[in-house]
Amino acid sequence: MPRDGAGTYTLPNAPFVSGTVANPTPVNGNFSDIASEITGSLARNGTGAMSAPLPMGGQRATNLGNATARTDAAAAGQVQDGGLLWAGTTGGTATAITATLTPTITAYATGMTIAAKIGAAGGVNPTLNINGVGAKKVYVATASGAAQATTGDLFVGDLAAFRYDAALDGGAGGWLITSAPATGWRVISVQNVSSVANVDFAMPLAYRRFRLTFENVTTSAAAQLAGRFSSDGGSTFLSTASYQQTGMLQVSTTQTLYDNAAVTSIALTGDLASPTSFPAHGLTDIMPGSVSVAAALMCAWRGIAPSPAHAFGRYNGAWGGAAARMTAFRILPASGTVSGVLAMEGMR
Repeated sequence: MPRDGAGTYTLPNAPFVSGTVANPTPVNGNFSDIASEITGSLARNGTGAMSAPLPMGGQRATNLGNATARTDAAAAGQVQDGGLLWAGTTGGTATAITATLTPTITAYATGMTIAAKIGAAGGVNPTLNINGVGAKKVYVATASGAAQATTGDLFVGDLAAFRYDAALDGGAGGWLITSAPATGWRVISVQNVSSVANVDFAMPLAYRRFRLTFENVTTSAAAQLAGRFSSDGGSTFLSTASYQQTGMLQVSTTQTLYDNAAVTSIALTGDLASPTSFPAHGLTDIMPGSVSVAAALMCAWRGIAPSPAHAFGRYNGAWGGAAARMTAFRILPASGTVSGVLAMEGMR
C-alpha cells in the first residue's frame, strides 16, 4: 500500500495478534510492501535518482552548495553574486577575445548574457569565444542598428556585458555589447610617430564626437598637415575634390583668409617647419557625420613657420560629397613625412 497524499504509510495487512501462529502470506506481504516503500524513498547518500518531480510544499531547500553543472540547482547567494554569469577577466587577443563561465556552457542561446572584465583593449572586428564553444563577432548598438565593434569600443579594465543574438551576422550569431559605456572623453589611440607618410585613427561608431590633438609635430619639409575622412573603417580615404573649408592663417603680423570649396583634403595647419625648428601643436574637434549630416571639423594650431616666424591658425572644413558616418581619419603632410605625438579621443 503506497503512502497517502500526506506521505503517511500504512501497513497493507492487519496487525498480528500476539500468541497466534503467523500467516506467511500477510507477513511476507507487509515485508514486501515495506521494502517497496524504502526503495521509493530518497537516499541521503545520493544513490538513485528521483523518478518524479519533488514538491517542496512551500519549504526551502537549505544549505545548498554552489552549482557546478548547468543541471544543478543554484544557491541564492550564487545568483545574487552573479557567479553564473561572471566570466572573470577576458583572455585571448585584441581581436580574438576568450572568456570562461562556470558551470561550463556547451552551446549559445539567444538571450544568453555574460559579464566580464576586459583584459586587453579590443581591436578591429573582434570576436568572443566562451568556453571554447566558438568565436562569434562582437557588435555595438548604433542609431542604424548593430555594427561590428572596433578599436575604442572595449578598453582594458572595462566591466562589459554581452548578450548573444542568433540573428546577428546574417544568422550566424554574435555578441552585442549591452553594458552602458563610460561617458565623457576617452583616449582611443596615441601614436608617437617618426618620419611616416600618414597617421590613421579609427572613429568607432559608439562615439558621437572626436578630438584629435598633436604635439611636437614636425614635417621633413615645409608642408601643411591635412586630414581626410574614411567611411569604410580606413580601408580607403576620400580624396576627391569634394572637401570644403575656410580658415585663417597668421604668420607674424600677416594674416591670410581661406575659402576653398573644392579641395582634396582639409588643411589642419599652415606650412610646418622642418625638424630643426620649433614644432607645432594643435587641437582638432571632429564631428563624424551621418547619412544625413556631413562630417566636419574645426582645428586650432600654433607653431613656427619656416622663416622662422611665429604662426597660428584656425581652420573649418567639411566633406561635401555624399553624406555618411565617417569611421576613420587620416593625417598626412602635403609632402614629405611627419613626426610627433598624435592622439585621438572620443566622447560617448
